[in-house]
Amino acid sequence: MDGDLSGEPPTQIKSVTDFFIQEEPFYLSIGMTHREYWDGAPELARYSLKAFNLKRKREFEDKNYLCWLQGMYNFRAVFAGVSYAINGKEAERCGVNYPEEPFDFTETSKEEATQSERKKALEWMAGLHKMINRKFGGEKRAEKADR
Repeated sequence: MDGDLSGEPPTQIKSVTDFFIQEEPFYLSIGMTHREYWDGAPELARYSLKAFNLKRKREFEDKNYLCWLQGMYNFRAVFAGVSYAINGKEAERCGVNYPEEPFDFTETSKEEATQSERKKALEWMAGLHKMINRKFGGEKRAEKADR
């Protein structure tokens, strides 16, 4: 029967009872008891499945966010390393460095966080701009490029 909930390949089901027997291990694995599965209201199975799917989605979103955060730390580490390799004194003067403490995402509101991130990005770009100008062309060439 196509579309069973356990994700296993379809098998021949001879009766409705066989279907429920086949699906019971899945529902037991997501937290329903044997008594709830067989004697409880049918809505309980539906709600358990919905809760299971929501939990999986939330876990995926959490893992995705943690991977993104790890990428931010890796980017900052590589950028700081490359900047110091190109010109350590200039990178230090421009404030290019790895964060000294973890990023804080909880204490500020979204608007304050957005403004803070925007300010940090502008400072970072200004520092990078200064470093590149000093390394590859000086301030005179940069003034012409700003126009």
